[in-house]
Amino acid sequence: HLEVAPSGFFGPLFTVYQKWTWGPFLRGAVRVITCSEAQKEWVAAHYRVPAHVIHVIPNAVGDAFFATSHEAPRETFRLLSIGRLTNQKRVDRIIDACALLTIPYSLTIAGDGEERAKLEECARRAGVIATFVGPQDDTQMRELHRMHDVFLISSEREGGTPLSVLEACAGGLPIIAGDVPGVRELVATHGILTSPTPKEFAADIESLFCDKVQYRSLSQKSIALARSHDWQRYADSLERLYRTI
Repeated sequence: HLEVAPSGFFGPLFTVYQKWTWGPFLRGAVRVITCSEAQKEWVAAHYRVPAHVIHVIPNAVGDAFFATSHEAPRETFRLLSIGRLTNQKRVDRIIDACALLTIPYSLTIAGDGEERAKLEECARRAGVIATFVGPQDDTQMRELHRMHDVFLISSEREGGTPLSVLEACAGGLPIIAGDVPGVRELVATHGILTSPTPKEFAADIESLFCDKVQYRSLSQKSIALARSHDWQRYADSLERLYRTI
């Protein structure tokens, strides 16, 4: 799914595991599944896995997450970020972007991780009023989608078709994402790709808030993108792959 830097208390053990077992394990597999073309290229280059062994099957999103498109916000732009609070997710970029905004906004950050205390302090220092709601189950995430206007993702990189993005798309939220590997090919034609810097994030947030036509269009595009990643399509792709073994 994604090659990330070690995090958490057992992170160093994960590094040892990767070094001594992951490469031989992947090279010995009959088939390897990745979530995106970018991740396929990474696995082939980094672990020396033959390209013909690697198959791309994007993640899928459940029917329960789907909603009708969102109406354009009128007064306050309600911003949402969902994900593990680690350095790889770079939520600090979103906080720093909010510090630059001149429009009325609110920011909700869902998830937990070793960076949470640091990010809360970052928000206090920047004068950003951010609500940290911790881990959320599927029902709670659907409610967050309903209560917010736009989904932000500022990761350093992703493995491809991140579930948090697909679920937000299904809920009708326009996506503003950093233009980085693993996100680029998913969001390119259905959301806003921006340079992963606070300044550019802030500029695109403000632009979308002021453009009601673009907002409605992106909301509809988000739902269409999620519809193309349903579980039936995923299951069919997986079954076809197993038949080749």
